[in-house]
Amino acid sequence: MNEFQFIDDAMPDVPLADPVRVAETKARALNGARLSRRRIEGRSRGRFGWAVAAVATATVVAFVMTVPRLGTDTAPPAGGPGEVLEAVADRAAARPEPVESRYWRTTTEIFLRVRVNGYVVDDWGRQTLWYSPTLPTVREWTRLGTVPSTEEDRAAWERAGSPELCELTRGCGDDHLPPVDRTLVMPDPPNRPARPLQVFGVGLDLKEIRELPKNPVDLKARLLTYWPVYSRTQPKGPAEKVDDWLWSVGTSLLWDAPISPGTGAAVYRMLAGLPDARIIGTAQGPHGRAAIALARSSSFEGTESRILIDPSTGDPLGLRKMLVTARDGMPSGAVTTTITVQKSGWTDTSPRMPKGCTLEDAERCVY
Repeated sequence: MNEFQFIDDAMPDVPLADPVRVAETKARALNGARLSRRRIEGRSRGRFGWAVAAVATATVVAFVMTVPRLGTDTAPPAGGPGEVLEAVADRAAARPEPVESRYWRTTTEIFLRVRVNGYVVDDWGRQTLWYSPTLPTVREWTRLGTVPSTEEDRAAWERAGSPELCELTRGCGDDHLPPVDRTLVMPDPPNRPARPLQVFGVGLDLKEIRELPKNPVDLKARLLTYWPVYSRTQPKGPAEKVDDWLWSVGTSLLWDAPISPGTGAAVYRMLAGLPDARIIGTAQGPHGRAAIALARSSSFEGTESRILIDPSTGDPLGLRKMLVTARDGMPSGAVTTTITVQKSGWTDTSPRMPKGCTLEDAERCVY
């Protein structure tokens, strides 16, 4: 039995992240803003591509919560921030290599806070990526709901006629946007089973993922070989700096791709070595958990990003981005996005496919 299957059997109902519980409370307080408990407690699902776009373009803050991996946790390491990070990276590298199964599955929850039409709204969704080196990739997206962010925003929304609040990364009336409490399934064509896994704009097949270096210098050099192609595909506008891109690719690799434990440790060390990166030896992770953090500001996004790491295991706990300066009616330091990784690992379970679901008939791909 692989690790992911064990978790599914032993802990089928993983507690949701703090932002979702906050959303439920906020929905009740706002008297009628549309966010259902059933949706919050509903089936895990998500759409990988949408979340990547949201995190890349929105002014955001993100938490990532992972299901604890099998093994015995040890006491947090002692020492200064740099020494703590080295010890944590060593612990991450010491994890056993994952056992490959039918699918690499990652389930995440996405929270966005964005100003639209004169008011700020909070939006939640859940996505699941099913990636296989031999089977078609499947993406799922479940809408959890959207509410005005504050009482003032609710008043502005009502003055605007209380328009439908839709997922911010898509828009109302989009054929590819499921109703709240429903899940949209997006399968790849069956004749395209070997499509590369997209990791923040970089397409990697399983062989490339397995061969990612375990040394931070070599890992950075390997990732930089993908930069020219990525940069040419970006729309015109403010130029993204290569170090900002490396930070985004590295954080995405930590939970989106089936990298080896040694590569995960190299990611930590590579990110810590980027310009303007710093190590915070004492930080607060999801649910008040103790963490260390890798922090870095991005002039491209106008945010500070913090990768939260469990110091006793080396597991990534979260990624938090916050506004560096006040913007769009939100103060400096405002949390504007949350990503919660509920599960990530290999599984023999196959994705649920609604009857008749095909890319050509997307209406049949909702359950």
